[in-house]
Amino acid sequence: MTGNGIRIRIVSSCVLFACLIFSSGCGGFNLVSFEGKNSWEDTIASGDRAYQAGNYVQASEYYEEALRLAEGNPLRRDRLSSALNKLGFAALGLEEYDEAEAHFSQALATDRNLYNEPHTAIGADLNNLGLLHYRMRQYEKAADFYRKALVQYGSGSNEDRLGKSTTMINLALVYCDDNRYDEAVPLLAKALDLRRQVLGEGHPDVALAQSNLGMACIGTEEYDEARRHLEKSLAALSEKLPANHPDVTDTALKLASLYAFLNREEDARRISRRYGV
Repeated sequence: MTGNGIRIRIVSSCVLFACLIFSSGCGGFNLVSFEGKNSWEDTIASGDRAYQAGNYVQASEYYEEALRLAEGNPLRRDRLSSALNKLGFAALGLEEYDEAEAHFSQALATDRNLYNEPHTAIGADLNNLGLLHYRMRQYEKAADFYRKALVQYGSGSNEDRLGKSTTMINLALVYCDDNRYDEAVPLLAKALDLRRQVLGEGHPDVALAQSNLGMACIGTEEYDEARRHLEKSLAALSEKLPANHPDVTDTALKLASLYAFLNREEDARRISRRYGV
């Protein structure tokens, strides 16, 4: 909550870029099946469906099987860390924090044995540990892991730039929670720029990053900048998503609240009527 009474909520990107966060085995490769219909890819996909449905116990069972399959394929060691990270997120969903930390830490150790540093996969592993400690309200530990993760991004690939932007947003969230908006704003601005480079203007994930930046600008009392970012974010989201989509209505509510704070009551009512917020 800022001093002006407007609540700032920056959403973490762990879902938006789940493949990168889960580490390199999740996607981006032309994978070869090695177990027939019970292939690693099929098992991971089943786990992902359970995870997205909020059935974390069932997701864990699929990911455990995927881990077993990965252990049996010495030619694809990258799949080990992917399965371990997914197990970590399933445990996180169950609030089994010790279990999540064990999986994330094992994924990090696996990737450090597999790759030379710096490496995007190691950055993703460190980011995941940061997310864990953030969920545990251990904010300084979370920030430390995020800063370590940022050092790992340097290849310049699209995956690398998206990973870096994700970690920047997560670190900025820690700063916002500590009212350190002056430190959060430049991080969010850079994260927005990186996502624009990879995804292009108008992509929903770019629009969400711009919404994050707008909310942080409220914290620094840069209200015109905040309004500009939120207006652009809402316009882009409205073009790509249904009007009742949660990302659209959430951004509309933020903009309407800012309009009301700036005594632009007619604009606030217009947004509220159009989006039902």
